[in-house]
Amino acid sequence: MMRASRSSRLLALVVTWALVWASVCTAYASDIVIEEAALNEHNGILVLDADSHFDFSADAIEALNSGIPLYFDLEVRLLRARRYLWDVDIFTTRRRYAIERHALSNQFVLTELITGERRLHRTLELAIEDLSRIRRLPLVEAATLELPPDLAAAIRIELDINALPAPMIPLAYVSPGWHMSSGWYQWPVVR
Repeated sequence: MMRASRSSRLLALVVTWALVWASVCTAYASDIVIEEAALNEHNGILVLDADSHFDFSADAIEALNSGIPLYFDLEVRLLRARRYLWDVDIFTTRRRYAIERHALSNQFVLTELITGERRLHRTLELAIEDLSRIRRLPLVEAATLELPPDLAAAIRIELDINALPAPMIPLAYVSPGWHMSSGWYQWPVVR
């Protein structure tokens, strides 16, 4: 009799903990949503335009305000879309962005790490808005690729948790507020 009482209390404790954890996860969840993307040719170069929405968790905002930079990876794939088999990659590339607070000027800096281009913003909201709009990002010369008629493009943006300071990484892996990813956004390219 005592054993049944003990196991029912344990079950009640586990269920309560799961409900509390689920509410905490929902409260601190963050996300990236790609709203629209287009691939165009400009002077023989394929360029990307994309609009997204970033929903930073309270932990991520606190880290930025404390001077900890956040790194985001933008992955771009050009592929031949197939109906019944997996898609075939024609071209892939990755761009990396950093957003951080400049300690002396108290401004937020968005840096495209391949080109080194830096843009300053008065507020974090303006820096996040800038990060969410990609305009005329050059990818590859169109003439160097054999582009099929059923060409598709896909992009994904995600926070690089491994770029956080070492003491923060274990907590970031178990906290949903640090798991920021758009998932793959794919669309057919009309040429």
